[in-house]
Amino acid sequence: MNLYGAFYGFLGISLGLIWWTSLVLLEGFYRLCPPWKSKDKDNFIDPNRWLPTTLSYIWGFTTLSLTGCLPKVEGKENLKLLFDKEK
Repeated sequence: MNLYGAFYGFLGISLGLIWWTSLVLLEGFYRLCPPWKSKDKDNFIDPNRWLPTTLSYIWGFTTLSLTGCLPKVEGKENLKLLFDKEK
């Protein structure tokens, strides 16, 4: 095993445990917070469940940035030309 593989494995496991723990705590939070009634419908705290999605995005971005694997977008200026031609 090379040094990068060891580093990536350690980072993936440690950040994965933090991510998993935060999702388990959020699940408990969702179960403990009952909905409250409004005039016309039930409202929940975070009804669309954006907190787990946001935590997952942060976890993925952190893992990619710490390992130097963030993608670099080249040729972004060509997209404007493409969309202008479709109109």
